[in-house]
Amino acid sequence: MISETELRGLMCPPTFFDVRYKINPQMARTLQSYKKVDKIKAFEQWMRLSLLLQNAWVRLSYLPPHPNFPDMPFTANAGFPYPGGIIVSSFRHPERQGESLETGRYFSEVLGLPAQRLPPRDYE
Repeated sequence: MISETELRGLMCPPTFFDVRYKINPQMARTLQSYKKVDKIKAFEQWMRLSLLLQNAWVRLSYLPPHPNFPDMPFTANAGFPYPGGIIVSSFRHPERQGESLETGRYFSEVLGLPAQRLPPRDYE
């Protein structure tokens, strides 16, 4: 059982992090510039953040990365926690929608938390 006073965090290593599509202006600029993601730097920054949070007594859980979902390291978008469970995000962009299944499975099967999904929404 998770204590109400316990600080918890979710992280996903940037193993497959990349900019492969554009769903926001920053991604569009990156693709237009032909810049590549510095994967070593991304991993080093991720490790520093992980260590910083652990040193601040945050209990971290680690969502396994998936090769088809390069944005999974942005775990703040994974869902909305509530006491005893989580509402899993149902991302607007098709490129990210598959993450919902992965994160929902992780929350329910690994962390033992009920993972609720809201009905799909028409964003048009």
